[in-house]
Amino acid sequence: MAERAYELQTLPEHGRALSPIRSKEYDAPDTPSKDQLLVPSRRNQSPTPDLEPARGSSSRLYDAFVILRGLLLPLVAIAYLAFCYTVHSKTVPLKSTLFDTSPNNLATIKSGVTSISIIIITLGLFPIHTLVADLRSEEFFRAVSGKVTGAPLYSINGISSPSFGLIESFLVMFRRHSSSYFATALLATFFSFILATLAPAALSVSTAYFDSELTAFAVGAIHRDDFLNTTNAAFMFDPPSKVDLPKASTLAWVENILGVPYGFQVSNGPNYLVPSPVNLPPGVPARWLTDVAVLNPKCEWGSPHQDSLTIDPISNWTVLGVSFTSQNFTLDFPLGIGLSPNEQFTLKYSPYSNLFNITDKDAILSGTSVWVVALCRSGCESLSRVNINVPGIPTIPVTQHNRNASLPDTVFDMAFLICNPNTDIETREVRNDGRGILTVFDTNYPIRQGNLHPIQTNLMLSNVLSQLSDSGGPSVPGAYQLQSEAEARLIFGDNVPNLDSLPEFASGSVLTISPAPIENITEAYTRMLRSTSKLILSGVLSTAYVPGRLNNPQLIFTSSLPQVIISTILFVALCAMAAVSHFRKEIPKFTLFSVAASLDGSNVPQVMGQIRGDAGPKAREPDMVATLGGRSVVGYEGDGGVVLHLQ
Repeated sequence: MAERAYELQTLPEHGRALSPIRSKEYDAPDTPSKDQLLVPSRRNQSPTPDLEPARGSSSRLYDAFVILRGLLLPLVAIAYLAFCYTVHSKTVPLKSTLFDTSPNNLATIKSGVTSISIIIITLGLFPIHTLVADLRSEEFFRAVSGKVTGAPLYSINGISSPSFGLIESFLVMFRRHSSSYFATALLATFFSFILATLAPAALSVSTAYFDSELTAFAVGAIHRDDFLNTTNAAFMFDPPSKVDLPKASTLAWVENILGVPYGFQVSNGPNYLVPSPVNLPPGVPARWLTDVAVLNPKCEWGSPHQDSLTIDPISNWTVLGVSFTSQNFTLDFPLGIGLSPNEQFTLKYSPYSNLFNITDKDAILSGTSVWVVALCRSGCESLSRVNINVPGIPTIPVTQHNRNASLPDTVFDMAFLICNPNTDIETREVRNDGRGILTVFDTNYPIRQGNLHPIQTNLMLSNVLSQLSDSGGPSVPGAYQLQSEAEARLIFGDNVPNLDSLPEFASGSVLTISPAPIENITEAYTRMLRSTSKLILSGVLSTAYVPGRLNNPQLIFTSSLPQVIISTILFVALCAMAAVSHFRKEIPKFTLFSVAASLDGSNVPQVMGQIRGDAGPKAREPDMVATLGGRSVVGYEGDGGVVLHLQ
């Protein structure tokens, strides 16, 4: 056995008290006069081994792994973000032969895409997790050696603990007891959390429709002389028998009062009248080109030109003209509406055959509709419990002489509601979403399809509301003079059909109502036109063939642009942090070897051991650290590296 050489070393003062070689009670023979103790000598030991290991295949493999790990984050970021931006700007179908990619499997595929995205982002963030772990491991030695004063013992003791939490980390940063790399690690952790939440959710799948082959669709049409035969004066004012105007008026009541939709519904605004496909079920997605009626409706109360009118009792049912100028039109309205002194008021729709251009006596071809509201001012014998007030509305007094000269004449105030659809016929693309909801696109194609004749369409709009008073639902309870619920709601607003439920009406008193604001009347008029015209534009008059395509549903990738942009910013920030941290000064990590080496020549074991010995085995570590007060741990550069000292 090889001989071991020993040398004498002088122990510190507390070593004298603990030495078994010498004490107050006993002196060993031949003991040196000084407190000396034999310890193994380092002078005659074998030489220090070479610290440069031979680089084998495992070392080269590790270097390659480190390089790959460093490139993983930017590669994943570029690939994932590029794909997200691509699917946002263009259509990328989801195709696979391994599983069912039909829209019926949408929920399962969505969850699968999200799971794959989570895996990809987690792999991409692996270098960041490694970097954060390294920075936190290095923080112990970086904190004690970064400043001349070192770091407070209570802070550095917490940093060295693996359970050092987020709140404690922010407190250390706030007190400036940590390095900038520790702040980088916390910021990278926060960014990674946000990125791992947002980035996988940015990519998803949805259903899109792809066009099939071009085909011809049969849609509703109004051709020349379809609605009114303008070339034959005998039939000019008689709509064809196949046009069921009462049923059309009933649709206005069904859709606007009962709230039950009929047929296809236009999603983007009430100002489109769209001919509906004849043989296309609402559940089949498709798109086609067709002429549509674009409405810009306007309603107003007309101002009569005459100051007053007088009706002779003999000519009570004859036509008397009253003229007024409205919407750049001068109209001649005959007053054969059957005024009766037994009614407090009268509400009538003017037949289209009674409207003429006062200049040339031609028929009105603009689609205009006129309602007459006649209010009895004097001479009436009505027992009506509803009265109409028209404040601010232009009226004309009409005096009706009584057949009995001894009785007073009856005087009516007449107001005229004029509504013009202001129709333009344009060719638009119309898309059915597969649920009976139509979307009319904004592009106006220059070539007309010819399925809507402009004049005939306007004639239809002038007549389509003619039966609203009789077929627009039941009469208003308690006020039959207001006609049907649909017509009453058109002029007087939404609350009129509920007159009998009002306390004033139930008490027997006379209830006074006023017309709705003209904006509300215009809106209601537009809705009524849209509902009543559905029947006529469904092909009952005639049909026309227009180009279209059926749409086949298919799954495509989609991405949320705001989430992709935020993910891009976070990826760039993390890549910048990783690049800057790569060039940081090399610092030992918090390992057994590094800690043991830093305690060689340190006073930390001596002080800590003495405190633990004095405190006893059951003492808590925070209490023992607190006994040291505000002392700091400082790392000095020694010959073999950092040496810790407590000061």
